[in-house]
Amino acid sequence: MYCLRRICKIRWFHWQTNEHVRELTGVHITILDKVRDGQLRWYGHIERMERDRLPRRLMYGKLEGRRPRGCPKTTWLRALEKETPDMTWRQKKDLVRDRQRWSNFGLIRRDPAWKPPDGI
Repeated sequence: MYCLRRICKIRWFHWQTNEHVRELTGVHITILDKVRDGQLRWYGHIERMERDRLPRRLMYGKLEGRRPRGCPKTTWLRALEKETPDMTWRQKKDLVRDRQRWSNFGLIRRDPAWKPPDGI
């Protein structure tokens, strides 16, 4: 937002919201969208890896020991599941196999009217 405000010459005392600045510049992608796209892209890389590669083993592996009391059991995969609640894991894995469709999935997913296709 800092860069967009500098480009538009909007100073702090103008009291313009981030949404207003995005509307002025036509930039509608937030930092959260970029982080989510990166997570989906990384998941695609890991799913296409061989099973013996270290990143894949770490993502699907189990750790020994117990969690400290009070810590939530949120894992990276559970966070990804919350990101795409309308798709099953089987649909995600099938979609990952086709790189072009998977890369477009991150862009299409931002559309609120998007529903997963039946053929996946």
